[in-house]
Amino acid sequence: MLYAFSVLYGLGHGARVPMFVGAVSYFFGTVALGELIGVLQGIGTLTSAFGPYLAGFIFDTTQSYFLAFLLAGLSWVAAGILALRLKPPRPPTKIEGQPVPVSKVTDSQAGAS
Repeated sequence: MLYAFSVLYGLGHGARVPMFVGAVSYFFGTVALGELIGVLQGIGTLTSAFGPYLAGFIFDTTQSYFLAFLLAGLSWVAAGILALRLKPPRPPTKIEGQPVPVSKVTDSQAGAS
């Protein structure tokens, strides 16, 4: 069972990191990609560190994990709703003095007749 968990966890976590970086760069660009990933990972680390203490406090005061799991589930639902509301980024536009991306060049811009 431990081997199955190790393989599945490794595949899942190994796939999450590149998808996270790709999603952040897709929605926010690459100009400040390192800074964005640092902030987002920092927030994730803080919430991951604080969550068990909050769950323990909830258990100590209520003698039940129900509220802790309810809060965790509601946070996942809220995150899902926010993720579904994300709009794809606008395609790049030509800025005076800047080259047009190759995928946006038309025949008339390329000089073809």
